[in-house]
Amino acid sequence: MKRKLFVLLLFIVMAGCLAVGFSACDNKESGSAANAEIVSVNNATMTDNDIYLLVNNTTTSVSLSSAVICSENCNWKLYASDGITEIPTKVITSLNDSANTYYLVVTSTLDSTVSATYILTVYKSYAVTVNFYNGDEIIKSETVYTGYSYSAKYIPHLTGYIFNYWYTADGQTYSTTTIWEDLNLYAKWKESYKLVLHYGEDLSLSKEVSLTLSADNVFSAVSSSSVQIPGYTAIGYFLNDDFTDEITFPYTPSLSQFEGESITLNVYAKTIGAYTPVYEASDLITIYDSSNVYLMNDVDMTGVTVTFPDAYGGKFIGNGYKISNLTITQTASRSYSNYGLFRQIVSGGSITDVTFENLTVNVTLDYLTAIASYSVGLLAGSILSGAELSNVVVT
Repeated sequence: MKRKLFVLLLFIVMAGCLAVGFSACDNKESGSAANAEIVSVNNATMTDNDIYLLVNNTTTSVSLSSAVICSENCNWKLYASDGITEIPTKVITSLNDSANTYYLVVTSTLDSTVSATYILTVYKSYAVTVNFYNGDEIIKSETVYTGYSYSAKYIPHLTGYIFNYWYTADGQTYSTTTIWEDLNLYAKWKESYKLVLHYGEDLSLSKEVSLTLSADNVFSAVSSSSVQIPGYTAIGYFLNDDFTDEITFPYTPSLSQFEGESITLNVYAKTIGAYTPVYEASDLITIYDSSNVYLMNDVDMTGVTVTFPDAYGGKFIGNGYKISNLTITQTASRSYSNYGLFRQIVSGGSITDVTFENLTVNVTLDYLTAIASYSVGLLAGSILSGAELSNVVVT
């Protein structure tokens, strides 16, 4: 009885294998799972069950026989756009200029009921033009090819403005897209970055200097000449209005100095009117009749030859500093009767808040018979009415 039962069971199992194929029985015995999918297609991109293949515009046929890679234990077939007509050669022919649609059906060799269908779209790539506009004017054109992702990397330049972004004819901001036809892009600008120089009494006056920003987002240096102020002398430039954060020119700003959407960098000039700032001996070599002088620090004149005016009518502000070791050598002539550091200080001239330390004036008087009298002094030979001396020390 047991023998008959075993034979019956064996017959049932064999019958089942004949019904589904011995490979299926082998699979079940080995524990392998049937699978059917396309892993890749040469030179194509895949998104889920959609496959996109881009070919040259002169291409007339595409062979897929060795281009399609599917999972283990499966095979695949190519069908025409109707999804019914099989293309056994697996060669696509007669490509048109628009999208060409085909179907790939992959089936497991372990289980014929396991299959998957993929939509294959073949495109031809053609040259198209991207035009870049500034208003109605084309400022640049590029040739690109359809079917490829395109990013507009061209950065235009316009004096007084900063390029912001590109936008399309319908006003949409352009981002990276796949090109299929000619494309027109329009420049969106914003006002240029600028340095605003504040100066004058109460910093109520200002001057703007345009800043140049490179494509690498690096500013060009601002020259010292570009921050000169007619009628004023700047003795310092600062990033704050209480004159504590000092900068010097040439000066190169950085993008980090512009907050949010701001395009303005404020700089504050400490000014003294139309004065010549004196930092060192060379700044005093030549002083003219109407020169306005402002000492910035103590100045040692040892070994330096200077020429001071014959009739000084400017403003000489010592600012509490001293000029030391200054030697003046003069020779009398028929033209002059006054001799000293300043031969004569005339009406309107003033010298204030300065010390002349170790001042030496050497005068040779050769024309005693030609000129009735000479006026000689360390600071000046004569000081006329209307001139001003205040807090001046001479040693």
